[in-house]
Amino acid sequence: MFLGRTKLKEKLNIGVKIGIVVVTAAVLVLIFWACFFRSGGVAAADPNASQEPPAQSEEPAQTEEPIQSQEPTGIENLFMELSGTGADGNEWLKSRAILLNDGTWTVEFDYDAENSHIQTDNGTWTENEDGSLALTGTRDFTATLADGVYTMEVVNSETTITCVLTGSAEGASQPQDENVYALLEGSGVGEENVWLKAHVTLFKDGTFTVAVDYSAEYANVETDSGTWTENEDGSLALTGTREFTATLADGVYTMEFVNAETSIPCSVSGTAAAGAEQPDGVFLQIDGNGTGEGNEWLKCHATLLDDGTFTISVDYSADYTNIQTDNGTWAKAEDGSLTLTGTRDFTVTLTDGVYTMEVTNAETGIVCELSGTV
Repeated sequence: MFLGRTKLKEKLNIGVKIGIVVVTAAVLVLIFWACFFRSGGVAAADPNASQEPPAQSEEPAQTEEPIQSQEPTGIENLFMELSGTGADGNEWLKSRAILLNDGTWTVEFDYDAENSHIQTDNGTWTENEDGSLALTGTRDFTATLADGVYTMEVVNSETTITCVLTGSAEGASQPQDENVYALLEGSGVGEENVWLKAHVTLFKDGTFTVAVDYSAEYANVETDSGTWTENEDGSLALTGTREFTATLADGVYTMEFVNAETSIPCSVSGTAAAGAEQPDGVFLQIDGNGTGEGNEWLKCHATLLDDGTFTISVDYSADYTNIQTDNGTWAKAEDGSLTLTGTRDFTVTLTDGVYTMEVTNAETGIVCELSGTV
């Protein structure tokens, strides 16, 4: 009996041990499943799980592209730019001479697209009595002047190719205001005085002003004013606070004056304002409107053709424009004025390069004042 109980107890202990092992194994399986399979393992990662992004290979540092030379557009303080190419079949070599209003200059070459604007020479420039320009510096050059066009030859030291450069100062000092007849600009004479900028403005109404720039803060300081007239030789006589003369050579006006504040002599130059380009066959077209308060609505036009004929027309409104009222022939008088003969007779006077005439519109009785330049 006792022996039977002992065997039964042993059987029960074995069962308990087996149960414990089974339970332990089950727990281990659950833990393994939770830790490994639930997380997706290595083979099948949960697409929604937050993962550290794979290390991205950094983009290779981009080497800087070679800086391309920019075309010299809108050069500040530009007096003139001469440009040209190599002579005798060497047109591939481009060259420029840039002259600034401060009296300095540079010469540069374009060998190819990658090697452009290579500066080879620089220095200072002055105007000679005959209107040519003397460039002094790394090397010396002369820019000759003929019919308003400057010409200069430069030998490229690297290739020994001769380049012929041409250009015009026209436009560098061109007046922008329609009321300006001519704008002369320059600076103090001498390398040590180029900091002083000078401007002479001649207006179409026969007045003038002289102004200087002492610095960026003290610019356009007016020092002289008065009236001006044209002499028989084409030069201009300026009379006012002081008297000056602007000489004319090859279409360029040049004038010198001494700044009273600093005693520095200044040299200025420039060209007269270009008139509006005339259509083919037209010698002169002058326009205007009715005078008197409230009569500006009436627009008037006089057109003088190269064949010696003229017409006068008016605009009454946007719907009634270019209504011809007079026509005939015209001739130039010895004093430069123009005589118009036809339906009615008129005279076009010439003063300081500006033609002026008056026309009474027969329909309205309004007097129109017309003016313009060739």
